[in-house]
Amino acid sequence: MQLEFESHLKDNYPYLIKENSIVCCSGGVDSVVLLHLMLSVSKNFVVAHCNFNLRDVESDNDEEFVRNLCKENSIKFYSKSFNTKKIKDDSNRSIQMIARDLRYEFFEDLSLELNIDHILTAHHLNDSLESFIINISRGSGLDGLTGIPKKNNKIKRPLICFEKIKIINYAKSNDLNWREDSSN
Repeated sequence: MQLEFESHLKDNYPYLIKENSIVCCSGGVDSVVLLHLMLSVSKNFVVAHCNFNLRDVESDNDEEFVRNLCKENSIKFYSKSFNTKKIKDDSNRSIQMIARDLRYEFFEDLSLELNIDHILTAHHLNDSLESFIINISRGSGLDGLTGIPKKNNKIKRPLICFEKIKIINYAKSNDLNWREDSSN
């Protein structure tokens, strides 16, 4: 997968090898693999993590895991903690939509603060297919039938062409550690 990833970057995101970026890392297998793969091609990135405080000590342990991963690899680490439950109490939106908005707002603010133009998320092919199916079930128009785009302004998704099983196999074959989200 590493060679495929490097080739994919060169063909679709050649600037990510030399330009600074933010790698968004939750501590889950997808984002840990993205971080590991990026380390194989560049050290021109920082890591951003969101702690939504939705799983008590597990959320804090996720943050500490990502912080330690960055420390081990000499990568700058940025995190933000949110009182997501309180925000939910004051809103009629779903917790998922609130977390999504908080996450992207933090990433955008951090990119402006650090003057970084690229925000990398670990969305993969299965996520895109899931999005496509959800959009069909909701009666989406043509715009909703494309799945998750590989690029959307500053947001880049360099794993979007890889299946989840390939990501998991890569993590296992490289003895990577990651955190499991008990709420998934």
